[in-house]
Amino acid sequence: MPDQQWGPPPGGPYPPQGTPGGGGQYPPPGPPQQGYPGPPYQQGFPQQQYPQQQYPQQQGGHPYQQPAGYQPPNVGWNPQFGPPGGRAPGFGGPPGRPPKNSGRTAVGATLAGIGGIIVLVVVVFAAAALKGESSVTTEPSPVASYPTPPSPQPTMTPPPLPTAKPTVPKPTATRTTQKPPPPRRKPPKPQPTNRQIMTADPFYRTGPMPAAGCRLPDVALSNKAGTQVYYGAILRCLDRSWPHNVSAGRDRFRKPRMLMVAGYVDSPCGGSAMPRSYYCGVNEVIYMRYDQDIKQYNTYPAYYSKVYSRMWALFTVAHEFGHHVQKTTGILDAYDNVRWSGAVSRTVGLEMNRRMELQASCLGNVFVGANRRTMPMRGQNALQFDWAISHTIDTTHDHGDADSHTFWSHRGYRSHNPSQCNTFTASSNRVR
Repeated sequence: MPDQQWGPPPGGPYPPQGTPGGGGQYPPPGPPQQGYPGPPYQQGFPQQQYPQQQYPQQQGGHPYQQPAGYQPPNVGWNPQFGPPGGRAPGFGGPPGRPPKNSGRTAVGATLAGIGGIIVLVVVVFAAAALKGESSVTTEPSPVASYPTPPSPQPTMTPPPLPTAKPTVPKPTATRTTQKPPPPRRKPPKPQPTNRQIMTADPFYRTGPMPAAGCRLPDVALSNKAGTQVYYGAILRCLDRSWPHNVSAGRDRFRKPRMLMVAGYVDSPCGGSAMPRSYYCGVNEVIYMRYDQDIKQYNTYPAYYSKVYSRMWALFTVAHEFGHHVQKTTGILDAYDNVRWSGAVSRTVGLEMNRRMELQASCLGNVFVGANRRTMPMRGQNALQFDWAISHTIDTTHDHGDADSHTFWSHRGYRSHNPSQCNTFTASSNRVR
């Protein structure tokens, strides 16, 4: 925020000491932003548990026959077999009952002789063998394969004819298709530090500002209406001029707002009130004390005094917009983080504040110099503007003395290039 005082130019009376310009105050920075944690690792689904399977039996006493070539799945079950030495369930008919008159067996039967009984038993077993039937059940061997069920109709397959040479199948080459490895993700680039942003931001390498053809309206600053027209024309020119360099520095340009205020006005930047024009980075608003410019314009009747009031108002708007450029490029936030971190002394803090204010004046003059042909900046306009930027007085030692302010203002005006406004890398002698 310009808080300079200036002296009169040669050739006539000039404003008294102490006419304020503008400036900004910044609260201590908030806490740093937290990273996203990446998505949690998802565990795989547990394997499904399969119940044991049993196959039913067909009616008629025979076990259920599986199709040919059937292989039981490996899910934790085995074939079931009947009890050892006994009848398997469902095999054969019920056990036979003894005949009704078995207790009345004649004595003669016992006298028939051992030979007759043996003959009778042999005959019975021979007849059973001829019929292919037996009432004795056997326990199947516990094997994992199943017999092929008989075909309902017999088929005759002729044997294959012998060939001269047995055909030996050639082994086929198999290629295992492997899933390609996932592409390697490049590690994220480390974020620049606050001091790296202040001293080496890409914004400094964006080149000269192109001319936007800006013109200053020929209006008097004797009242609020005329002052509003004058401020608005300058603000619209700044909105057209700065997006090129801000975007080229890989930042997104945002238009600031401007409020015309009179008297003491509070803002989100803290403090009770500011008696001068200033920029607030919290809400990105330029607060213009139009009442001071009107008073300055109406106090001195000389023509060059009127021109001086208009040129000082031009510099004030361009300077405060320079703070907004610092905000959109991240330089202003980086400055706040270091300045109010508590790690710098009061002397170092004042020097950092001078670097920040002198850079805003340099950036403001980059804009004026890039459009000096169309404004136009010649004759009394050029003379009074140069007097305003080179005769400042810094009583609080936080904006830069007249020599430092003249050096950086001329540097921006003549180069039109933000690279010439890197006050954070300059020696202490250039920011006194």
